[in-house]
Amino acid sequence: MSARFWKGVWEFFRRSLWPASFSGKLGRILGAFSMLRLIELGFTSGFGALLGMLLEYYDKLLGWLLWPIEPFIKARLAELHQYIGWPDVLYAHWKHVFVLLGLYMFREANIGRVYGLGHVILTFLLGLITALIFGVLAGTVPLTKADQTAQFLFAAVLILGAAVYALIGFVAERKVIRQLWAEMRNKPMPSW
Repeated sequence: MSARFWKGVWEFFRRSLWPASFSGKLGRILGAFSMLRLIELGFTSGFGALLGMLLEYYDKLLGWLLWPIEPFIKARLAELHQYIGWPDVLYAHWKHVFVLLGLYMFREANIGRVYGLGHVILTFLLGLITALIFGVLAGTVPLTKADQTAQFLFAAVLILGAAVYALIGFVAERKVIRQLWAEMRNKPMPSW
């Protein structure tokens, strides 16, 4: 292996872990805090005092940012509980799931800039709604340190959220992206 190859590998990992843009760096930091908080809630972690304090401040920041929608969500869940008896409570970790799913989904909106502002707005709204729905669903699952079934269900909700977002995006973009590419390339769009 040549030195040029290893330099390319190093550059790939460096840009993957610490991107050049401010939004990429902010996303990595927020994602790291959310993941650490979820790990702390679900497993015995033993984080140090300083990191624990940072996570508490991060928890307060998320609570402050999401307080306008939390009463609405809890009211809708209470109505749902009256009809079907589930869910009993919305746990605080829904906010961290929302952040993680949101970062994943909002990145798609950033990538879609080449297709125009309309595509960015639609992708952002789809990501926002999907992240909110599946964040709240994951927030109804208790994360106890001993309940592996709940942890499996929690992970399944995260994966299902990403899969549903991708599926809706694939179906919606099938028509929109094909039309945009046809306009950009000035070719007739085949229908099959």
